[in-house]
Amino acid sequence: MNPEPRILSCYQADVFTDQPFRGNPVAVVLGATGLSNPELQRIAREMNLSETAFLHRQADGFHLRWFTPTVEVDLCGHATLASAHVLWEGGYLKPGQPAQFYTRSGPLSAERRGEWIEIAARSPLQLFWRRFRQDRVALVSLGFIALIIVIAIAAPLVV
Repeated sequence: MNPEPRILSCYQADVFTDQPFRGNPVAVVLGATGLSNPELQRIAREMNLSETAFLHRQADGFHLRWFTPTVEVDLCGHATLASAHVLWEGGYLKPGQPAQFYTRSGPLSAERRGEWIEIAARSPLQLFWRRFRQDRVALVSLGFIALIIVIAIAAPLVV
């Protein structure tokens, strides 16, 4: 017997742009309460975007998870921005009300600042170190970024 179908609210938001069909597209799914990890992963694969954000309301905010079409990720800035935008534009939050998110990487909040959305973490350094310890790829990436910075600093300025 097939489980009873559920209706989820799904939005697509284009981040880092003020024009439709530009920027970074993200799917934002509301009402994901009670869905299993495989179900979330199948939905993200169906959305087929770089990230799909899943939100469900908690007493004092929203639980937020991010999935690519193949894996769950610990942190995704542009999907967090899209989530906050959808909550305000969809009327789930009042325009001046901060968006409070609870994630695998810790609590995050988002506030409107004019035309911009500002995301704050309890401690950005905490988020970085948690990710750094969990994922050895971060070490390789960090080394690569540090190499680029060193090269950029050591390169002569061409005018």
